[in-house]
Amino acid sequence: MSIYRTEIKKGINLNIIYTDKFKTDYFSVKYFLPVTRQNNAASSLLPKVIMRGTAGYPDMEKISYALDDLYAADIYPRVSSRGETQLMGFGASFLKDRFSVDGTKIRSGVLSMMKEFLFCPLLDNGAFLSEYVESEKKQLIDAINARKDNKTKYAVQRCEEIMCENEPYGIPTLGYADDVEKITPKTLCDFYKYTLENAPCEIYYIGSEGKDIIEREIRLLFADAPESQAVSCTCNIVRSASKLREAVEETDAEQSKLTIGFRCGTALSDGDWHKFAVFAQIFGSSPTSKLFMNVREKLSLCYYCSLSADPLKGIMLVYSGIKTENREKAQKEIFAQLEEIKQGRFSEKELDNAKSAIINSYNSLFDSPSSLEGWYTGRLMAKISSSPEEAIELAKGVNREDVINAANKITADTVYFMKAGKVNE
Repeated sequence: MSIYRTEIKKGINLNIIYTDKFKTDYFSVKYFLPVTRQNNAASSLLPKVIMRGTAGYPDMEKISYALDDLYAADIYPRVSSRGETQLMGFGASFLKDRFSVDGTKIRSGVLSMMKEFLFCPLLDNGAFLSEYVESEKKQLIDAINARKDNKTKYAVQRCEEIMCENEPYGIPTLGYADDVEKITPKTLCDFYKYTLENAPCEIYYIGSEGKDIIEREIRLLFADAPESQAVSCTCNIVRSASKLREAVEETDAEQSKLTIGFRCGTALSDGDWHKFAVFAQIFGSSPTSKLFMNVREKLSLCYYCSLSADPLKGIMLVYSGIKTENREKAQKEIFAQLEEIKQGRFSEKELDNAKSAIINSYNSLFDSPSSLEGWYTGRLMAKISSSPEEAIELAKGVNREDVINAANKITADTVYFMKAGKVNE
């Protein structure tokens, strides 16, 4: 599946992925900002405030009615972190025009509403409405504080914060509550204007309409948008850990969490991530992995043990839920299973299973427009060009030596242990 990419104006690019697989079309606009405490807090708040009301649709009720008239089209705020870049904007999913039974121009209506959200926010004397800002600030702060309630995710976040304490990557996507609290209707409006004028913008259309028609409609949509200065969004890749750090924190929970952060020694931009991806499947990303089969099943040292990796940053985290008394044994065994792969002690069946799992995951990208968008966004940010089909062919070619070499690039950076304590009554 190919992607057509063209510049709409300076700093603003359109990406079109043609597919007739879905009854709905997909459209998104994303602005790219360097990860900082202020950017993360403001970008997590801004789209939600804008969705409360625009100049043409001043409240959520009018927005809802308008979307209902477009065959229940869905427009929603989007905020995420990729590597050390914060992505902020809006997504839309809507029925194709050919399924309209009354002649409604659904796509045209959705783009018109998207223009409202992007360029016609509801302002009061050069600032967002205080009522909307304060309401969304409270909800965002509640969401930030609630992160501790999901101990598994919070343990991963704390490991990342400690591991990358002097790197932008260590800043949580939603930001910190005290930074959100400082935002005012005026400073949020200033941030909105700064984003339009400075942040690189990527537009995605995934659907079956012809590219010439979509390009014309998007150029009209952005006709009055300012050119973007396209501030640089980079990602600092630390190739290896200088020493192993350990941190212990107590929490009110019945189950302890052991999270280990690793530097991969490679990243997506290097062009050999497919080799690491196959290694990761053998190590801990599948039900047939060494972590699952040995640490969990055979030795019963954890309730779960899995792996996640950030290809743009080049880091890997192994996270597990354990009994407190099993901490040393579980940690030792996780490192032992990594060493097994470094020494080439894995079977051809394990290698074949890993490649099959990778291929299946890449094929599943075609089941979701947002997954396809995410794939191409990651490649864009890494400054490489490869389709899922091309990645499948690369995965098929990974051999034993490739996996061993990928494993031997990996170094342990941080061990974070969330120690279970007495649960509050």
